[in-house]
Amino acid sequence: IHDYSFVILYTPTFRDDDFKNGVRNQDINIDFKEIAKKIDKEIVFLIRTHYLVQKITYKYEIQENIVKNVSNYQNINDLYNVSNVLITDYSSTFFDYMITKKPIIFYQYDQEKYSNDLRGFYFDIKYLPGEIILEESKLVDAISKILNNDYDIDKYYNNLLNHIDMEIEYKDATKNVVEYIWGKN
Repeated sequence: IHDYSFVILYTPTFRDDDFKNGVRNQDINIDFKEIAKKIDKEIVFLIRTHYLVQKITYKYEIQENIVKNVSNYQNINDLYNVSNVLITDYSSTFFDYMITKKPIIFYQYDQEKYSNDLRGFYFDIKYLPGEIILEESKLVDAISKILNNDYDIDKYYNNLLNHIDMEIEYKDATKNVVEYIWGKN
């Protein structure tokens, strides 16, 4: 990974309807090779699927020097640290990734189906902390914006942070849990 100048971590979540022969499958439908060619930079994509996924199916030809399956790598935090950007869809990994203050792209090629037929969303996706991309052809532009420093990370992050209902959060939550478990002394 250290041989590449730009590392993109891709963390798609599983689809509830993606079972084949009793195995939870993950269809990867991004042409990584084509994106890398268009960006014209030493780039590597790290794919980290959801832990429930048992098999990955690639729609396009995969080149090992461009794409690495790191789904079995134990510590995802290491992957957050080495990556320059996160591409995800509906995965909650973006919440953890936000602490890095690095760009996030939401590639939601099946947004209508996911929203209406699968799990839906917990909050209005217009508040997601990154650009939402619906078409694969738009991924190159989104990545290029980041490479050209044409990406307002504070705008995207604040978009979410200003709209999360924090009333359910308590400033003494950790203290209260510790006191409950071990007592006040």
